[in-house]
Amino acid sequence: MTQGNKPELVANFDCPVCSLKELLATLIEGLESKGLPAPFTKAMADMVKTQGWMRPDTTFYLNIWEDAVYDKAWFNKIPNGSEVPAYHVYLSVCSGCGCIYAAKLEKSTAVRKTGGPIPPAIILPKGTQLTEDIKKSLEGIDFSKLG
Repeated sequence: MTQGNKPELVANFDCPVCSLKELLATLIEGLESKGLPAPFTKAMADMVKTQGWMRPDTTFYLNIWEDAVYDKAWFNKIPNGSEVPAYHVYLSVCSGCGCIYAAKLEKSTAVRKTGGPIPPAIILPKGTQLTEDIKKSLEGIDFSKLG
């Protein structure tokens, strides 16, 4: 599967643990608000950006999970060029408490580009006929293994 359309942002998140602490600090009188800590990978990315080795607008994540949503056992039933839903989950680590959380969620589509079911018949230009020799040479070829 390959990327179809440009991913659409579903949601951005801050650390859920520290966000709850921050909410409690605003609700309970006498607790000092400390603000949310930066994600662990942000400090490392900022260091690389200051050296000019990363674009200034780039966000670095701990990991990115992405995949298309389909039944892997039925992959060959999906025709080439078909679009299926896809997701992207961007993970981060909180530098304040160590919580691993989804920092950003996106959805998009994936397009099937390779392999696929073989058409039931070979379509030839109008007026073309297969000779018996050509038909015999095609016997025994496993077309399902061709990309």
